[in-house]
Amino acid sequence: MQLIQDAKKAYEQRLIAAFPAIKIAFENVKFDPPSSLYLAVNSLVDNPTDVVLGDNYFRENIILNVFVVGEANTGTGAILTKAEEVRNLFKKGTFILQGTSRIYVLTTPHIMGTTETSSRPVCLVQIRITVEAG
Repeated sequence: MQLIQDAKKAYEQRLIAAFPAIKIAFENVKFDPPSSLYLAVNSLVDNPTDVVLGDNYFRENIILNVFVVGEANTGTGAILTKAEEVRNLFKKGTFILQGTSRIYVLTTPHIMGTTETSSRPVCLVQIRITVEAG
């Protein structure tokens, strides 16, 4: 559906523009992780909101996950700082027009805490996105 594709294009462009010096792993795209900090992005299309506002109106809900992956054995300071930058990039009240889709961030993104994978610190930032058309 076009709403989902518009949202994906919008958030990918926004991340690339905001973090030009950081490598970003997008869904289903070949990626060789650097030893430095990078972002890994995936999304989950949640249940649509079934609002009746006319025959052409539709609303999708997307959970955008941005994983901030740090350098091995360096602690969590750098990834928490970058996680806050990601949260601020998609702060509550953000509005993006992409094609004919209206994209909103209606709640504050959630920094989910840190964990370690393969000696690398990781912090998830979860962003709830609402996309409307019609």
